[in-house]
Amino acid sequence: YGVVLTSRGCPFECTYCATRVLFPRFQIIPDQCIIDQLDYFTSRTDNIAFFDDALLYNKNLPCLLDDIIELKSGLQFHTSNGLHCRMVNEEIARKMYRANFKTMYLSLETINPDLQKHTGGKVTTAEFLEAVRILKRAGFSPDTIHAYLLYGMPGQGYEEIIDSIQLCHDLTIHPHLCEFSPIQ
Repeated sequence: YGVVLTSRGCPFECTYCATRVLFPRFQIIPDQCIIDQLDYFTSRTDNIAFFDDALLYNKNLPCLLDDIIELKSGLQFHTSNGLHCRMVNEEIARKMYRANFKTMYLSLETINPDLQKHTGGKVTTAEFLEAVRILKRAGFSPDTIHAYLLYGMPGQGYEEIIDSIQLCHDLTIHPHLCEFSPIQ
């Protein structure tokens, strides 16, 4: 597979994430550079993974998706890093589906509302549920939708992890456990 970035950094400051340490500023890569990368990969692979920490925060993404759709390259796309649920909307979901995205990873981390707020407030469970609903309505099947869940955070109980996994199972999507590791 090929790896593409449309941006570096992340506008959020989640307590468990090192991105803000590694890339203090959020920078968008010009669309033409991305299209050139996709052209390069077209003859080498069928699969492209977007490794952005904040793919949906890229204000150029709707236009970039239009360009990708127009290319008709046959490439399959994957969102390896978690998407910010509150930024999943009908337009983006439809365009990602039309552009041939095959795996959609959402960042949930936990369903504990206190821990959601304490770690940066980038997602609520309601926003996660809405993102799943929008993706399904856009045409994504449940087996293409995945959720990242953190475990081992300070003060986190095992019941919370089980409840988070159960929510994913109830939605018929795939939970993925990610081990918490301190960054300081």
